[in-house]
Amino acid sequence: MPAPKLMVRRARPIDAEPIAEFVSAATGGRLRTTEDSVLDRMGARGFFVAMAESLVGVAGWTAENLVARIEDFLVHPVSLRPTAGRELLSAVEDAARELECEVALLLIPRTTSGKAVTFYESCGYTFRDPDSLPEAWRDSVRSVISTEHFILVKQLRAELVSRPI
Repeated sequence: MPAPKLMVRRARPIDAEPIAEFVSAATGGRLRTTEDSVLDRMGARGFFVAMAESLVGVAGWTAENLVARIEDFLVHPVSLRPTAGRELLSAVEDAARELECEVALLLIPRTTSGKAVTFYESCGYTFRDPDSLPEAWRDSVRSVISTEHFILVKQLRAELVSRPI
């Protein structure tokens, strides 16, 4: 039997409840959220969802000062990471390029598995010390980074703007 067709699209408010349920199920209940908190997050960032027969992935991101920042990223089951995960990252990157972002920063919990980090690297993301980043990128990292996270970086444009508008 063929695998269900994968579709990635922008999330809509009607997706808030399924996203909340997905997060809880995908994390085995470690992360719990509500429809209202998902709606609040949707008001502050863009979301993409990956759908097969049901919701299999979600990515939440923001763009500011030519920097796209992916703070929410979850694919379940993990076996769909190479397909659904790659498509979600591509959707965010394409949307960020439309906004002329220079870079995509992926915020990663330090508890993330080595296999997940290897996947992100296969998508073009690399570890960079935040202090080595250009100022606008560094400022974006500083607003969200904690000792519980690290960042992976993917440059989206060859030519960088010396100062954001």
